[in-house]
Parts: sequence; structure tokens; C-alpha cells
Amino acid sequence: MATTDLEKENLEAHVELCSERYKSLHNKLNAIDSRLEKHEVVLREVRDAIVKQNDSQQRQMIGWGI
Repeated sequence: MATTDLEKENLEAHVELCSERYKSLHNKLNAIDSRLEKHEVVLREVRDAIVKQNDSQQRQMIGWGI
């Protein structure tokens, strides 16, 4: 965000606007963190499914070999 003329002339206004900007950034980072956590859960589920399928295929191939 650009610095306003009011901020240039008034330190209190600058501090208040910076506070609002940091709150906004904090909220955006929390939203990103939440989305990343959801993606991590999905990726773990996909990985677990692949491992399970791979284990099943290996058992099947061993069974056919015997």
C-alpha cells in the first residue's frame, strides 16, 4: 500500500495504518497456513493410498510366484 499524505504528516496515523496493514498480512498468512495444512492432509492420504496399493501388488506378485 502506498504511503498516504496523512501518514507523512501524522505519526499516529502512520502507526495506526501500519497496525491495520500488519493485521491484514497476519490474517492472509493464517489463511495460507490453513490451506497448506489441508493440502498436507490430502497429500498424506494420497501417499498412504499409494503405499497400500504398492504393498498389495507386491503381496499379489509374491503369491503368484509361490
